[in-house]
Amino acid sequence: MRIFLLTIITLSVMLLHDFCSPSKPKNEILAAEILNRIAKNENIFLDNYIIHGDLDFTEVKNNNFEAVGIIRHFISPSVTFKECIFMGKINSFRQGKDTTHCSFFEKNLSFIRCDFREEVNFKESYVAGAANFSASTFNKNSNFEGIQFAWKDIYFTESKFLGNARFQRAIFNGNANFLHVSFKETSSFQSAVFRADMQFGNTQFQGNSSFDNMKIAGICLFNYARFEKSTNFSNSHLQSRSEFMSCQFSAAAEFKETLFSLQSKFSESTFKEKVSFEKAIFSYGKPETRNVVLEKNASLNLTQSVYFSNQTLQINDFTHKSNP
Repeated sequence: MRIFLLTIITLSVMLLHDFCSPSKPKNEILAAEILNRIAKNENIFLDNYIIHGDLDFTEVKNNNFEAVGIIRHFISPSVTFKECIFMGKINSFRQGKDTTHCSFFEKNLSFIRCDFREEVNFKESYVAGAANFSASTFNKNSNFEGIQFAWKDIYFTESKFLGNARFQRAIFNGNANFLHVSFKETSSFQSAVFRADMQFGNTQFQGNSSFDNMKIAGICLFNYARFEKSTNFSNSHLQSRSEFMSCQFSAAAEFKETLFSLQSKFSESTFKEKVSFEKAIFSYGKPETRNVVLEKNASLNLTQSVYFSNQTLQINDFTHKSNP
């Protein structure tokens, strides 16, 4: 009986230890092994792994000369990582002395709840299938400059960018979901093209952010977003409905020469410093500005800002209240 009780107690302690201990990846693998599998056209699906070494997709030999000095590397199998830790860099772009190497992902590209310990570079890549980077952490700089997403939905939901995030000239052919994302450093979407809806609701911008010269065909949503430093939407074209409701702009915000083709809403938003709509055009009519808050140090610039085709927008058109 004593031995039986002792066994039960030992098993209980072991189970309690396993329950209380933090979960750890069960397996480890070298990045080189993953590239070998890709070279054999094997689909990649790794769940709960630690990946050692740099994962460089430009090392895949399935390539073609796309143009003079440009080599495109084709990744034929699907690529999916779930709850993985990448100890090295991830590259799908490489600049040589005389040639530029970039990647074409023919199927899906997914990094779900992954942890990137080093830099991530998908510059000039093309992703033909589903793209999902949800709930992932980018600990250092990430570069998606010039990337093209062809699928109907692209997910970065709840991801954390702890370094600079570059999305200049990125093309989103489907719905771009950046809901609940946090950007700790600079984030840039200059000259990005959104051919469907873009969702940045409840996103935190702790560093400077730039959205100038964008083209947005679908609905543009920034409701409840927080801009702790300066942000710039100048010279952008918002072709559908745009909403910036209940946002907080803690530093300068610029919408100079921005074209709002359909209804725009800024209700319940707070501006703590200067905000400029200089030469902005609201084609659909006056923006909805119910209970906009202009704090003590805030200023509103509506110089040459118009609605419809030629009606001048006035300060009184902003239904706002000022905090002392």
